[in-house]
Amino acid sequence: MQSTGDAFTIVRISEKWLPQVHSLFAEARNLYFPEGYFLRKYGTAPPEFRFIGLLALDQNQAPAGFVALVARQLQWEEKLLWGGEFLDVLTHPRHRGKGLFVQLSKQVMDLGQSLGMELLFSTPNQQSAPIMVHKLGWKLHEHLPRFEYQQQGPDWYRYATRFSPVRKLYFQKLERKLSPFVLPKAYTKPTKPNIGGLVWDPLFFESKQVESNRHLCFEGFNWWIRLDGGLFVADVQPINHKVRPESFEKALKKLLHSLGIRRAFGYFPKNSFAARCFAGLASPNHGVDMYIYPLTDLGREGRWEFSLADCDSF
Repeated sequence: MQSTGDAFTIVRISEKWLPQVHSLFAEARNLYFPEGYFLRKYGTAPPEFRFIGLLALDQNQAPAGFVALVARQLQWEEKLLWGGEFLDVLTHPRHRGKGLFVQLSKQVMDLGQSLGMELLFSTPNQQSAPIMVHKLGWKLHEHLPRFEYQQQGPDWYRYATRFSPVRKLYFQKLERKLSPFVLPKAYTKPTKPNIGGLVWDPLFFESKQVESNRHLCFEGFNWWIRLDGGLFVADVQPINHKVRPESFEKALKKLLHSLGIRRAFGYFPKNSFAARCFAGLASPNHGVDMYIYPLTDLGREGRWEFSLADCDSF
């Protein structure tokens, strides 16, 4: 795909365009990602859904804007369908206010629909959400409250990651080598989450492992976690129907103690098992809004189920 409009050339990304995507994130947001990050992110979907991203180039062929979709298998009530997570939206400061965000968004939404996607979802920030709602027709699906739990004890994770050189050593060397010894029986092969509508792509999961994400089977629960300023819990589910939310507190305390971490937090749909677990330990506060955009007629208003264990936040 290649089109020109408003002095911008818009191309569909491929592996050769990824250096420009890295450059745009660095210049627009001062974000630097490890080598291969975007290749894993956009190149691990089924073949027909790889590299669904549009890059805008200015008259000097410099990256000006970007928006992408990552394919997800979803469930709308009893119907399985292909959807897409709308993410990585950014515009270079030199080109803001020119309508580039709307232009790129419309084109990538059309691209997703032409590839057979039936539903898009996203967790936009305060700047992009009003544009998505009023100019692109997105709808608020659900607010995901944020739960946070903190316990007493030494916070070895915080000490290890306070200084930049130590943080790099900790994550690149020590943490990966020590964790299987700290929790030898907890580390298992990735398990497919057991709720309807959950995104599951084993190749994508393997790629996210490089970004310090983990699946654990620990104390009667399956955990999808990331070490990120504490213990970020993307999702937690019972191993079998006998495990109750009431036993979660003991398991979480033991996990935090084993990892040397004091704080655990996560964002969960209000009726999810994870939300019921955390509700017994902490009151929900500010969170994130999940928006959706149907690309086809899904029939009457249905219930879409999801989990952040599948989203890009994990």
